[in-house]
Amino acid sequence: MQYLVNSREMKTCDKNTIETFGVSSEVLMERAALSVVRCIKEENYCLKRILVICGNGNNGGDGVAAARLFALEGYDVTILLADPDKKFSDGMKRQMEIAEKYGLHLIEEWEDDSYSLIIDAIFGIGLSRAVEGKTAELIQKINDSKSRVVSVDLASGISADTGQVMGIAVKADLTVTFAYKKLG
Repeated sequence: MQYLVNSREMKTCDKNTIETFGVSSEVLMERAALSVVRCIKEENYCLKRILVICGNGNNGGDGVAAARLFALEGYDVTILLADPDKKFSDGMKRQMEIAEKYGLHLIEEWEDDSYSLIIDAIFGIGLSRAVEGKTAELIQKINDSKSRVVSVDLASGISADTGQVMGIAVKADLTVTFAYKKLG
């Protein structure tokens, strides 16, 4: 039997790891990014051009950290911010500061479709509303692309609690999740 967690339980686990055991959120984010990179490499996906699409929360921070790890290995990586006008979480802000120091390629508009791999790091376990507007259009563009797609923690647009599609969801070829599988 395998235990599945909902979003509230996973947030409690993360909080406990940070507060009780003293593992910083930055370390958790780095470990998540390392897992994403390892799992992608294990699948032998073509890594010629990688697009990492990041939201403004910690899931986006995981994506930025994974982009940095790929870039440091010499891969052609571009980061696309899903909503650059909104405020970043503290973890995402820190990852963006690090990415800028490393000179990672950052764009705010997706202009070409020649990526071999797309990493979806838009939404994590905290999604509680329907995906609409520009983000829904971005997810549709991901789904229409011919690229392989890997989602970070769960496919963006899926409720971590119910598995319900929240308006529209990324159709991932692979989802790399952390700690526990989510109920959704």
